[in-house]
Amino acid sequence: MAGPQWTHTTPLAIAVWLQILIPFTVWDSAYVFLRPYSLPGGLWHWPLFAPYAHYATIDRMYSRAGWESGDAFVAAHCVLNLAECALATGYLFMAKRYGARRESGGGWGRTVLSGRPARWAVVLGLVQGAMTAAKTVLCLLYEAFGGWRNVGHNDWVTLLTGWIVTVWV
Repeated sequence: MAGPQWTHTTPLAIAVWLQILIPFTVWDSAYVFLRPYSLPGGLWHWPLFAPYAHYATIDRMYSRAGWESGDAFVAAHCVLNLAECALATGYLFMAKRYGARRESGGGWGRTVLSGRPARWAVVLGLVQGAMTAAKTVLCLLYEAFGGWRNVGHNDWVTLLTGWIVTVWV
């Protein structure tokens, strides 16, 4: 006799977070991969990548000097970002395509997957979350072991609000 079928309910907060994360991460990766055209003065800088002019003063890896130094860390990081986006997209796809609606609750919080789609969605979500955590630690270690050469020039408030809070991307 088979036991109850395994289920997974997509948390609303996770669904919202991933739908914000995906376009932002693609935008960030586009900025990096389109350098030097996305840098200030570049063909595509205004208006699409204009906010990066300020961010490049906080994290020098995103600046013209970072581009000219040939340091490929930020580009390699963006490749991992895009893999993370693919996993997040897969998770959302599984929830939308294979999820059934519950009577109670609202929105994504009432989308329930069961059986094999539930297992795959959880695996995709777990791997995506682990990648986010690992990339965050990697960024911190890269700066720490590199003598904080890209962000060490900031005061604590700028470092906290402009880099530490955003390093998970």
